[in-house]
Amino acid sequence: KPIFAAINGPTIGAAATSATLLDGVLANQRATFHTPFASLGLVPEGCSSVIFPKLFGDELANKMLHEGHKMTAQEAHEHGMVNVLVETEPSEGEDTELLNAAITYAEAYV
Repeated sequence: KPIFAAINGPTIGAAATSATLLDGVLANQRATFHTPFASLGLVPEGCSSVIFPKLFGDELANKMLHEGHKMTAQEAHEHGMVNVLVETEPSEGEDTELLNAAITYAEAYV
């Protein structure tokens, strides 16, 4: 069964690394992806030491895993981590816009 995520804010640690393992990721412009393992004295987890270099290349993977680079949604979209970037206006309905985009994406996927 396919697994999707609709991300509308910060993903940190396991949430960011798990996003690379999903069948589809949608995000709005407020989403960020942060893996601060090195600053916490932890080793990278969630297959990130294998998947990040394949997905992002060695340079960006090292920045994320060892230097704590916080990836924006736009950057994640450019590198293939986010399948659909949903532009939303800051308003009460922006979560609804992302949810509707996720439903449309999921229906088209299956």
